[in-house]
Amino acid sequence: MWPIIPKTLTLDYDYLGNDYFEIYVINDSTVELYHMFSGTIYEFTGREFQQYLKLGNETGKKRVKTKNPVMNVVRQIKM
Repeated sequence: MWPIIPKTLTLDYDYLGNDYFEIYVINDSTVELYHMFSGTIYEFTGREFQQYLKLGNETGKKRVKTKNPVMNVVRQIKM
């Protein structure tokens, strides 16, 4: 089994400062966010994903959302 290597997620709020999370991808359907300052773990489970694609050969940054089925996400908060 491969080691789980966390990535860091920074949420930058305009006037409220920043929040920092470590992201752990457990498997194809489970992601955990660990809030480093409070020690809270948020676990998200579900299937499928939302894919965003660029239009054709355009060089701009405009993207379109593809129509995928809605995920059944179960949010669990562990303290």
